[in-house]
Amino acid sequence: ERERLRERERVMIVSRILGPEPARWISLFSGMFLAFTGGTLYAFGTYSVDLAAALGMEDANDVNLYGSFGDLGVYLGFVMGIFYDQFGPQATVALGGSLGFLGYFFIYLQITEVDPVLWTMNILFFAIGQGSFAVFIAAISTNVKNWPNKQNGKIVALYLFFYGLSAVVLSFVYTTVETYMFTVALLFAFATIQGLFFLELVPISPEAQKMPLVANASEDDFEEPSSKYLEDIDPSTKKHPENIATVGVRGVFRYVDFYLIFLGFAGVSGAGLMWKNDLGSVSSTFGMDDRTSNLVVTWGLVNSAIRIIVGSAADPLGPFVPRPSWVLFGAFSMFLSHVLYLITQQNWVLWVISVGTGIGYGIAFAICNALVLIYFGTESSGLKLGIASLAPAIAGFLLTFISGKLSELASDGDFSNCVIAEGVDCYFTSFLMSSICLALSMVSLAVLTFRHWRRMKRRQAPADYGELGEEDDLDGVPDT
Repeated sequence: ERERLRERERVMIVSRILGPEPARWISLFSGMFLAFTGGTLYAFGTYSVDLAAALGMEDANDVNLYGSFGDLGVYLGFVMGIFYDQFGPQATVALGGSLGFLGYFFIYLQITEVDPVLWTMNILFFAIGQGSFAVFIAAISTNVKNWPNKQNGKIVALYLFFYGLSAVVLSFVYTTVETYMFTVALLFAFATIQGLFFLELVPISPEAQKMPLVANASEDDFEEPSSKYLEDIDPSTKKHPENIATVGVRGVFRYVDFYLIFLGFAGVSGAGLMWKNDLGSVSSTFGMDDRTSNLVVTWGLVNSAIRIIVGSAADPLGPFVPRPSWVLFGAFSMFLSHVLYLITQQNWVLWVISVGTGIGYGIAFAICNALVLIYFGTESSGLKLGIASLAPAIAGFLLTFISGKLSELASDGDFSNCVIAEGVDCYFTSFLMSSICLALSMVSLAVLTFRHWRRMKRRQAPADYGELGEEDDLDGVPDT
């Protein structure tokens, strides 16, 4: 127990020196840096073709599978969610930062070798994905607990903005794939070091603010350290007016709304990740290799901007605009852009897809993550977000993998045959597939929007977030 007390003292070092209020703001800015670092895989389309050349791969389309393994690592985040809930932010940042640094550094070593071992690339990208999600989940889960629940939407949107901004900045300064890998490895190292010092859980309730420093805590506080660690410093017991039920991880599976979020999130994020991973190869078939980084920057800018705009607007407009309807609009925007590819294959269409996909993808990540916490509470937030992230993990990997196989069939096994100017379109069936997935996700999101609207109509929304009654579900019972 003395070791646990010393660990708690170490975690709260900034609060002990500067006090809780400065520590809360420092933690917020520290999380921004970690979120930016966690989004580096979004720039994959910028360097995918160069990576294939550096590794001596004859088919540039094969490298897209590496991006899929990176996405799989990111969105199989429930492992890191469990780790965060058990061990807290510092341990999660240390683990995630180490995975990210080692992953990028060993890829740098691979591409500078004469005879790289290609099968290890999938493992390295998966490790980078796990590390990326770990530093991101540590940042977001810590800081949503540092501020009132009514600020959850804004904090999630802010961090998702920096998460998406990473691709814009890194694509803009990109020179060579070797320099990129080495630079991002150093970025992970610096982000990890500052996160270990400045990211911390800071109580916000008046009772918690008046608590003595941990050295004076009673032994009863540590009966179950893995869970009590977070419960003791949970910032608020106030319920969000859109809350369905404050439940644990297993409790979310009792509600239809969780499955509707999951399905809608899967369709939009899967189509977006397919575009992210295939962007370099698709632009190559259009003869736009010199514009690939510009397409990535366009996609990243729209993606980042829409996250902060929608995330900030969703809270004040919550009483008037059902939160899921934002995601429905984003899915429709992405659907139109992907259908446009089926109608005409011209260079300008790729810019429309970058914008439309950026809108839909950005809104989905700004709203769906916040929606899980708003609907079901911030208890075990790391694991809840990790489970929700299975949606893009599964959908993104499957759509990118199937897209690769479909383009391989269309090219007769030789990607150099894929030239739009010569009438060989290797990605038509890929966009047909993504359009169908987006259509299905819109059905799920439309049902979710209706249920949300019906709930809010039945509820007399209070002026203050803390005045909500104790009922868990507006229908009286959980939707099982």
